[in-house]
Amino acid sequence: MSYYARFIFFTWLTTAILMATVGFVQFRDQKDRELARLTAKADLLAESFRLAAASALAMGRTEDLHPLALRLVADPEVAGVSVTDADGRTVLSYQVGASGPAEQTLVRSEALEVEDRSAGTVTLAFTSAPLGSDLARDARRLVASWLLVGSTIILVAMVASRHAREAMEQVIRGIRQVNQEDFSARLSMKGTAEFSDLARQFNLMVERLRMIQVRNRSYLAQIEDKNRQLEREIEIRETAEAALLQTQKMEAIGRLAGGIAHDFNNLLTTILGCADLVKSTLDPEAEELEDVEAIIAAASRARDLTSQLLLTARKGTLRSEPVGLNDVVLGVEKLLRRTLGSSIEVVIGLHPNDPHVLGDRAALEQVVMNLSINARDAMPDGGRLDLRVGTVRLDARACDGHPDRVPGRYATVTVQDTGTGMPEDIRQKVFEPFFTTKKPGHGTGLGLAMAYATLQQSHGFIDLQSEVGVGTTITLYLPRVEEGESDAPVVQPLDDLRGTETVLVAEDDPPVRQVAVRFLRRLGYQVIEAKSSEHAIALGRQIRAPIHLVFSDVVMPGLHGPELVQRLRGIRGDFKVLYTSGFSPDRLADFGIEGEDPLLPKPYGLRDLAMALRKVLEAGAPPAP
Repeated sequence: MSYYARFIFFTWLTTAILMATVGFVQFRDQKDRELARLTAKADLLAESFRLAAASALAMGRTEDLHPLALRLVADPEVAGVSVTDADGRTVLSYQVGASGPAEQTLVRSEALEVEDRSAGTVTLAFTSAPLGSDLARDARRLVASWLLVGSTIILVAMVASRHAREAMEQVIRGIRQVNQEDFSARLSMKGTAEFSDLARQFNLMVERLRMIQVRNRSYLAQIEDKNRQLEREIEIRETAEAALLQTQKMEAIGRLAGGIAHDFNNLLTTILGCADLVKSTLDPEAEELEDVEAIIAAASRARDLTSQLLLTARKGTLRSEPVGLNDVVLGVEKLLRRTLGSSIEVVIGLHPNDPHVLGDRAALEQVVMNLSINARDAMPDGGRLDLRVGTVRLDARACDGHPDRVPGRYATVTVQDTGTGMPEDIRQKVFEPFFTTKKPGHGTGLGLAMAYATLQQSHGFIDLQSEVGVGTTITLYLPRVEEGESDAPVVQPLDDLRGTETVLVAEDDPPVRQVAVRFLRRLGYQVIEAKSSEHAIALGRQIRAPIHLVFSDVVMPGLHGPELVQRLRGIRGDFKVLYTSGFSPDRLADFGIEGEDPLLPKPYGLRDLAMALRKVLEAGAPPAP
């Protein structure tokens, strides 16, 4: 072999080794990037699926995991999904083929915890085989191209050594261009067919390298697009999970409130009723009158707290009547000063015209109390609390960007403290149910949620301003009542609400039934007392005297109130009906109560019952002469 042939051979060999090394490094870097991307994706999906699995296991709804797992294994890079419970038993398992080491399978296991207790393990398997096989194929083509070019160069060098120098120089220039990622290099050798073939093979190799570069860039673009898509999906999933958790919280409140409302309201009916009866027998100057009124006030506040708990759970409604905001603030001032302690200076600022709004006075007083107690907790070393009543007119510009605000005239109550203030991340969450920054056992996280729900149902809104180290200002906005709408309702004397009609009382709770019977007799009515639905039907058959009204509990053992009324109508003919119940309003439709049915919610007092009875009995009656 001539000098030039040997030189070309060793040049080709060195270049081939160099290019193989570069190709290997490029291949390895590409695999590392792919593995890093797959690792990040695996971590994100495993954490997201862990949250869903923990929520499902906590609620005993493992079937909710199957659609999530099916969506995961639809991804070609997900090789399998499995969930085991705390005892190691498999709750769910989906496997997509066998994943061997050559496919670079990644496995992510996440422990499930519910209320700080182990609930099981989530395992996800991933594979990067699809993209890895493409890269490996390109690498094999690159090596094959170089071997073909090298063989051609050796052959040409042995046959036509006199053209070797020129060919070598062109090849070196082309290789330099390729090393600089310039794939426009082309050879155009003249001479023997061997040199022409060398040029064609070189040009073909460069073209393949260019196509590989284009394909790799396309792969990278696809990977980046998939990463962005994955980020969007994770964001959507996190939003959905947050909404699901919020719904579960509200449902938990609803179950709690609805479950205790019935029994608690029956107890309050007995307490309020007995206190009302005792009060009606006392002389206005009696010393015991103050104690009885304190019992009535405490029971009324307990009734209002139950109503607000139902309201927060979206299962209750508030009364809507004219309320003076000066009266609201003055109504809590005495209790507020006693509750906050001497280290808090309380400053009251009333409005000279006492602006009126339509709302529930007890609920608004509770809102002011909750906000004031939160302000006290933000001033552990003492400070100043300002309560101010004011008015403001909001125009369209002030409401722009706030869908809950409508231009108009508003009355305001401002609660301002000089406490620690709140950072932005806390301000975004303060109105969520159960959210609290207090230590365990020192807060329920329902105070501000109740305030928000109360203002919403009263067609108002809350504005919160806070700065760390300066303090917090919370302003309640409620639509003002127009002139002439704030007149207080006329309170009829109790003697004007008396009656002589016959009333059948159907109530299965003995203390509540006794209170209702004593109320009716005190008001002058003739009373037929039934301790159950069956007893009421039997009395309806036995008694020949007319029955003007049936006063029935909605939910009773055996037949519920509407079913009892239907049976009695078949026996007695037509009569008026007044229902009563301690259940939340959203539950009553399940027992046959419709919106137009007269209903007296528990707990009720003597005047509440007297007014409800006269309203039902006089409905449709001819006017008095």
